Amino acid sequence: MVQCHIYNSAVDWWAFGIVLCKMATGRSPFYEGRKAEKCIHFILNCQPSYSEQLSTELQDLLEKLLKKKPYKRLGFKGDIRRHPFFKSINWIEVERQNVEPPFQPEPNSDVNIQVSALEVLKSDSTSPNSYHLQDFTYLSPSWQA
Repeated sequence: MVQCHIYNSAVDWWAFGIVLCKMATGRSPFYEGRKAEKCIHFILNCQPSYSEQLSTELQDLLEKLLKKKPYKRLGFKGDIRRHPFFKSINWIEVERQNVEPPFQPEPNSDVNIQVSALEVLKSDSTSPNSYHLQDFTYLSPSWQA
């Protein structure tokens, strides 16, 4: 995608690898700066770096999801469900929606978003694809300089 070439579902497996790494470590396996050109350079030319705290199975999964050549990525090539990282998951029960989530995230008390879906639907919009969220005031602390 960063090279503006035609892409397929392999890009989704790449994105899953990035999200999974961020969930496990709190950071990207590539440079995370403010300069887009530098980020793109690292993605295209450098190997991802992983925290030593990752399990062997998770690091192996990330390496297979973040292959540079899309046609070699796990998910696009091979069944991701058979990876050892997922050995404890009963995929049949997951598909039947019979599995309880392993944890329920607690709402962050610092975030006070009081906009319901109905308010979005009722909002006046000048275009069918734009929505104005009235009284939306949330600003992530990480966005502040």
